[in-house]
Amino acid sequence: MTLKRKRVGLCDKLIDEHGRVVAKFDLSELDLSPLLANAFLRAHAAEYGHTSIESQKQTHRCIRKLVLCLQEKKIHRSLPLPNSIATIFHDWIARTGLKGSTAQSHQNIVLTILRWCARNIHGLIESNACITVAGFVRDMPPKHRKLDTSVTRAVLAACYEDITAVESRIQNGRKLFQQGNVVDATPNILRTTIDDLLAIGGGLIPTASIVNRSKLALAARVRRLGGLVHLKRLLYASIEDVFPFYLAVVIQTGGNPMAIRLMGVDCISPHPLRDDLECVTWEKPRSNGEQRVDFPTGKEWSAPNLIRRLMTLNSNIRSYSHPSQRQLVFIAFGLRNGMPEIPSVQSFHNYLALFARRHGLPEFDFKDWRAVSAWAHYRSAGNWDAPRRRLNHADVRTTARYVDTDLLLPMHYKVIAEFQGQLVNGAFERQRGSTSDVDTGSNTVVAPTVFGFICRDPFSGLDGISPIGLRCMNFTRCSTCPGSLVPLDDVQAISRILAAKLAIEQFRDDVQLRGSMERYRMLYADTLDIINHTILPAISAPVLEQAKLRLADNRIPNLE
Repeated sequence: MTLKRKRVGLCDKLIDEHGRVVAKFDLSELDLSPLLANAFLRAHAAEYGHTSIESQKQTHRCIRKLVLCLQEKKIHRSLPLPNSIATIFHDWIARTGLKGSTAQSHQNIVLTILRWCARNIHGLIESNACITVAGFVRDMPPKHRKLDTSVTRAVLAACYEDITAVESRIQNGRKLFQQGNVVDATPNILRTTIDDLLAIGGGLIPTASIVNRSKLALAARVRRLGGLVHLKRLLYASIEDVFPFYLAVVIQTGGNPMAIRLMGVDCISPHPLRDDLECVTWEKPRSNGEQRVDFPTGKEWSAPNLIRRLMTLNSNIRSYSHPSQRQLVFIAFGLRNGMPEIPSVQSFHNYLALFARRHGLPEFDFKDWRAVSAWAHYRSAGNWDAPRRRLNHADVRTTARYVDTDLLLPMHYKVIAEFQGQLVNGAFERQRGSTSDVDTGSNTVVAPTVFGFICRDPFSGLDGISPIGLRCMNFTRCSTCPGSLVPLDDVQAISRILAAKLAIEQFRDDVQLRGSMERYRMLYADTLDIINHTILPAISAPVLEQAKLRLADNRIPNLE
C-alpha cells in the first residue's frame, strides 16, 4: 500500500492510493504553541514516517503525552523549551505509574522527537540542552498464558455456536426481503420499511441522521421495529458477527492476529501435491513473507470452510466498502458509522472481552494462540520441526520461545534422573586418580561453556528445550544444566569459573550503584551463589592458586 502524507493546518493525514484517509495525526485542537505543534509533526514525519501505520499511531500517542507534560508544567506556550526538558519528561512519566518497559518505550520516542527538534529548528529548545536521561528498568516479559486443550475446545465450541446463530439470523432475514416474497396478504410493515431504507440509502441501510431527515414517517416505523441496529443485523454481518469467525481462524492457523485480520479473499488454494489438503495463505508484513497452513478438505469447521462461509455472509456489503478493503476477508458492517470496513484492532479486543464473559471462558488474548499451537504440535510430534512449520518460522529457535518452559519441567526432571548416575560415576573416577575424561558415552562431545563448566554434549538438547543438532540455548547458563560437569582439578576450567565470578560480581556492583538489582537477581545471582558456595569450597588450595595465575588469559568482558 502506497501512502502519501498531507498537511492540513496542524494535522497530518496518511492517504492511500485510493484517496482514503487511513490515519490522522492531529495536534490542531490541543492547547499548545503552534510552533511546537508544527515542530512535533515535522519530527514525527522525519523520524517515524517510514514505519508501519500502527507504529506511527503509537508515536503520535507519545507526542500527546509530551504535550500533557508541557501543559502540566505550564510551558506549553513558552519558547524555547528549558534545557532540562528531557529530565522534566522523565520525572513526569515516572509518576504516571506505567510499567518500566512501557515508560521506557514512551521516553525513547519522546527523546527522539526532542533531539530532532533541537537539531533542526533553531530556538525551539535552549541551545545547551542535554537530551539524555536515565532509563527505566524494563519488566521481565510476561509468560504466555497456559491454555490447555480443554480451554481450546471450549473457545472453539463457543465460536461455532455463535457462528451458527449468526448464519441462521442473517439467512432468515434475507429470505424475508427477497424479491417477490410476500409473507401475507396484508401490507408488511417490516418489508416496506426495509425497502424504503434501502431506497434512501442507495442500496444500504442509511445512518440515523439520514433516516430522521426523510419523509414517509420512516423514523417512527424504524423505532417500532426495534431500531436501525436491529434492522441492519437482519441483513448484514456486523463486527460482532464477524468476530467468532476471526477468532476461530486465528486459533486454527496459529497465525499472527494482526496479519490474519488483513487476510485477502484469495487466501484459499489447492495443495500443490495432495488432493485431500487445501492451503490458507496470508501476508505477514513484519517478516515480509507469505504464511501458509494446510487443512484437510471437506471439514465443516475447518478454517478454509469458515472463511468461505463468512465471505457468503458479507458478500452483499463487499462492493460498498472502500476499494482498499474490498478484497479482504473480514469485512463487517459498522452498525454506527454505516459503512462496511475491516474492524479495528481495538474493536476486536472489545468484542473479545464480551465474548469471554458471555461464554464463561477464562481470560486470554489473540496472541496467546500461537504459543498454544506451538506446544500442541511439539507435544504431538515430539520435535521442534512440526511447530516450526506450523508457525512459519525460518529458525527453530524462534519457535522454541513460544513454549513456556514450565511445561517442559517433567522432561527436565527425566533428564536430571538419567544423568545423576553419570555424575556420580565421574566423581568416583576422579577420586581413584583417573586422568581420563569422564565417561559420558561413546558418541558425545565434551565441550567447555562460556563460564568454564563442561557440557556433556551441547548439541544434544540436554536442557529439554533446545532443538537437537543446534547449540544449546542455555549454553551460558550451564551452572544449572543437568549436563554440567565441574572438573575440580582442571586448572583451566577453574580459572574460567573464577573469571566468571569476577565478571558477575562486577556487574552486580555496577547495577547496585544505579539502584537496579532486579536484572542481576533474575539472570546471574543463582550462578554466583553456586560458584561461591558449591564449587569453590570443593577446590584444593594448589589448584585454586594456579587458576588465579591464569585469570588474565580468561578474563570475561562486561556481561552487558
